[in-house]
Amino acid sequence: GCVDCTIVLGACSGMVRLDECSRVNIIVACRRLCVVNCCESTIYLYSPSRPVFTGDNRSCIMAPYNTTYHNLLGHLTSCSLLNPNTGTPPRNLWSLPIDLSCVVSATTAAVLTPRAAARAGADEAHPHALGGGSGSVTIIPPESFRGFTIPQSEGDSALQGGPTIKQNPFPLPTEYVAALKDRETQVHQLQQLIHNADLNPQEMREVEEALRMQFADWLVSSGHLREVVDLVQIEKSRGENVSPRSQFNDASKI
Repeated sequence: GCVDCTIVLGACSGMVRLDECSRVNIIVACRRLCVVNCCESTIYLYSPSRPVFTGDNRSCIMAPYNTTYHNLLGHLTSCSLLNPNTGTPPRNLWSLPIDLSCVVSATTAAVLTPRAAARAGADEAHPHALGGGSGSVTIIPPESFRGFTIPQSEGDSALQGGPTIKQNPFPLPTEYVAALKDRETQVHQLQQLIHNADLNPQEMREVEEALRMQFADWLVSSGHLREVVDLVQIEKSRGENVSPRSQFNDASKI
């Protein structure tokens, strides 16, 4: 029943079930995933089993696992999600969802609801069809794929700068690797452009302020502002003096 949030789960040796979630981003490595009655949610998944969608799911997106954290490999090993001999994971079946909320008629190739399929006859229905015609689940395009940086405390330098392609324990498809590398190249080119511009201190402050304002606008328009506010509240609950402005300033330097 989660709404409008991002959830990162540690490695899970059993099944993870998402039930009645809306506009949720979830990152999970598990043995099996079941999605029930969810809408407008994106799932960044590692699973050696095909994810299963059932019930009334709408506009859900499947994506490959996209983060890492300290001791993730240890957690994956303890959950038997890595090969004990090679230390590598079995094939990730994130992109092969089974949509049980719709089936396909063998005679007409039309997408049917389970009730319509039952009326048509069980021999005409294929129960393991990806319901592409229903719009309930799609695959994220490479240009929309992003890595996710788990916030680290100041004393933890294990992932300074955020996760990289090499730090992801699950190999990404080549088209997603290419998209991430292209985005990294664009960032480096922008940094080099600013570096070579030979700006005076006043001009540099103006550039930094423009970038900061653009980032703040993006936080609001994308809905990620709530995540920043939540992080500030977490830090305050730990007794650390952190302001929303400092969060904006630190993030705009990335």
